[in-house]
Amino acid sequence: MHGNARVKWLKWDASIFDWLGNVSYLHLHCAINDATGRILALYFEKEETLEGYCELCPIFKKGNFCINQFFQLT
Repeated sequence: MHGNARVKWLKWDASIFDWLGNVSYLHLHCAINDATGRILALYFEKEETLEGYCELCPIFKKGNFCINQFFQLT
């Protein structure tokens, strides 16, 4: 990438933890800008699911992200 390219790389992940301290163990889905480490979106779900990651997608309407292929089915 050249200096003024407007592409940002994202890391996607979900982490299970007792986030609320009540033994409910939720999965926190997140999208992180890999270049800056900035957290772009967070979403809680009971399981790590496709729907949980899809809830993060509205950030792309506001940002300058380039997504060539979100999911690849084989």
